[in-house]
Amino acid sequence: MPYTFMYVDEHATRINGKIYTRYLIRESYRDKGKITHRTIANISKCSPEEISAIKLALKYNQIPEPRELGMKLIKAP
Repeated sequence: MPYTFMYVDEHATRINGKIYTRYLIRESYRDKGKITHRTIANISKCSPEEISAIKLALKYNQIPEPRELGMKLIKAP
């Protein structure tokens, strides 16, 4: 992949009046001219401080190892 961009994707869903928010580390890249996204990790269980730190690290390309953050890697389809 020649050019990739990693970011934290935040999405809120309302179910029966309760709001659920999920946070995913995602990678955006081009595949055959189309922009494609791939989920790297689900960080929904992290504290707001940890999520802010991850956002900041991704912004400045200072990405720690997932194990250092206590995250479990998932396989994207």
